[in-house]
Amino acid sequence: MTGKSESDAIQFDPEAHKYTRKVLDSKGSYQREIPGVTSLLAGAGISSPFLNDERARDFGTKGHKIVRLFLMDDLGSYDPAFEPWMEGLRQFRKDCNPNKWLCLDDTIVHSEKYGYCGMPDYLGRATIVQMGRKEADYLLDWKFWASATRGQVDDADIQSSAYAKAAVEMRIVTTLPRRAVVHFVPGTYHIEPLTDPSAWPTFLSALNIRRWKERHR
Repeated sequence: MTGKSESDAIQFDPEAHKYTRKVLDSKGSYQREIPGVTSLLAGAGISSPFLNDERARDFGTKGHKIVRLFLMDDLGSYDPAFEPWMEGLRQFRKDCNPNKWLCLDDTIVHSEKYGYCGMPDYLGRATIVQMGRKEADYLLDWKFWASATRGQVDDADIQSSAYAKAAVEMRIVTTLPRRAVVHFVPGTYHIEPLTDPSAWPTFLSALNIRRWKERHR
């Protein structure tokens, strides 16, 4: 778990999906928006095609909550519609032993240097056999798919690279964590390592596009 930091003052509005921070300067006291990772990618035209699918978003939100509670041994009852995905989740936990959250999935990671923030799905210890047998720090992204033919996640590598950089800046971790997508499908799961070296430079390009648009409004 992370301690107090500059990100504690940042507020997240889930309805508007916006991050703001209270600012006090010569103009007075007001809320300043801090761009989120997801909105930055959307503004650059490289967001996931599922972002605008309301049913997919709702399904994914419920799935993320189930993963969090299950890994914290606090799941209790859950929507029986998710039972086909529980088998994969149980197997993932058995195989990979995600056993120590370094920050919860409602923790805002924030880069003061670059001026963005977001909330990773999982940042903590795990042993991902497909990426090396030793326990290490991992930044994992959960994806839920309705069939065994999982979808393409174009922005996950870029998104997670931004979260990882912010986590290092905040000293939640001392070195960049390994990154991966965990695809949950009925009956099983799949690990997709995220290793594209162009992910972080691409995110910086999205950030610069946002800044350019703000300067030319």
